[in-house]
Amino acid sequence: MANNFELKNQINSLEAFDENEFNDPSNFQEFTTQNLNQNENENENENENENENEKPNGVQNENILAQNGISMKSHVTSISGSPTEKQLNINDFIEEELDANFSDSGDPFEFFEQEIQGRILQNLFFLSDDSDWTVDQENSKDGKIKLSSSEINNNASMFRTNFLGKEFDNIVINHAEEGYIVISILTLKEGKQINYQILMTTKKETKFFSFNKKDMKISNGCCQGTPLRKIIQKVDNTFYNLPFDYCEEQKTDENDLLAIEDSTSLHKFKFGIIFFRQNLRTEEQIFLNRNTSKNYKDFLDLLGDQIELKNFSGYKGGLDTKYDTHGKFSIYTNWNNFEIMFHVASLFPLNGDNKQEAFINIKKHIGNDVVLLVFLDGDHTVFDPSVVISKQIHIIIAVKSITSLEKPDETEYIIQTIRKKCVSEFKPNLPESQILKKNQVKDFLLSKACMGEKIATSSGPFKTRIQQYRKNILQGIYERYHSD
Repeated sequence: MANNFELKNQINSLEAFDENEFNDPSNFQEFTTQNLNQNENENENENENENENEKPNGVQNENILAQNGISMKSHVTSISGSPTEKQLNINDFIEEELDANFSDSGDPFEFFEQEIQGRILQNLFFLSDDSDWTVDQENSKDGKIKLSSSEINNNASMFRTNFLGKEFDNIVINHAEEGYIVISILTLKEGKQINYQILMTTKKETKFFSFNKKDMKISNGCCQGTPLRKIIQKVDNTFYNLPFDYCEEQKTDENDLLAIEDSTSLHKFKFGIIFFRQNLRTEEQIFLNRNTSKNYKDFLDLLGDQIELKNFSGYKGGLDTKYDTHGKFSIYTNWNNFEIMFHVASLFPLNGDNKQEAFINIKKHIGNDVVLLVFLDGDHTVFDPSVVISKQIHIIIAVKSITSLEKPDETEYIIQTIRKKCVSEFKPNLPESQILKKNQVKDFLLSKACMGEKIATSSGPFKTRIQQYRKNILQGIYERYHSD
């Protein structure tokens, strides 16, 4: 890579987050897919305000390597949801060194194989003994390869479904151990029956309760004729004697509570896709390679539709839809009520002779995805995850096309998944053979990728940041109504 030494001096490791930023909730930086979703409109407005006479090449990358303090525009969001512009250094996008060096003393791409159901199958990954990756080895027992949207989100849209747009009351509590707590109460009257739907929101989780007034055995006159203490006791007995503030019909809290829910309920996803064959040894070679294969193109067709980015109105996944800065086309699908945009390395522009600029353009997107799909080309190709350097990628799914034994004119797919060790196992699981038919691949891969992102962003460094985000919003609600 040209002038690699100077570039490495500019590009250091990505810091996951700065704890000092959380002292002011308005400085909380967006970091997961749903936060990017909130910024779609702001990014669009930013594009509209660009100088129309500016050359397309200059929109984001004109001087990206010419300055020591390379900067790009992004957004941060305050607890009220309003965006503010912030300059991000290139270190926010490029996480470590640009190239992966291999020792001359050995080849990391060793070949492994195993026999399953009379067929010799190879492992698709090379993992060193000290790798922080682990292979997802659980096999499916029920044969289920597709998950519903509610299974992926674990019914996490209870506020949007049951409370949004309705009149509800809030109880706010400052708990010594749990921190700020908001208990939202929706009262439903059906004839003489009174039912309560309750959401208890903490920095860690949101719990839903539903019960009838009779179930609480409330006596008249309790808490000045209201059942608040009994409701609190029903939700969590340890909260019964805590002081609280009661906020009647406070619909102004809707946006804040919706933002909390959206921090763990995902509706839009962005996944990276790379093509890999044995002779591609560095991250730069992989990202800049345009010599792919028919099987790879067929695989992309399985995942979604090729859309033209310019003026695209659906979920953009951070891609430029005005100046073709990120290429003319991408792969997109609306699946299972989820919008999914793929960051396909081979569809990004190469920008002529400026390979460094092209590489950074790809890296800042794929390097910040949580899930990466790797299409393997070649009979004995295996993938070493250490080649792609990223602190954001926590799930890698490798796919290889093979010829069907039963029907030689049909294509089947071998699939394997690895995850960072901080990420727990997740469904769906593959059959023991690890082979899927062509018509099964999309449902399985997208179920696996969506669930993988959901699980990954609920663990490790993502979990810490999400909890801090939720805490900031809950604190804002508490301080809005609490009086000493």
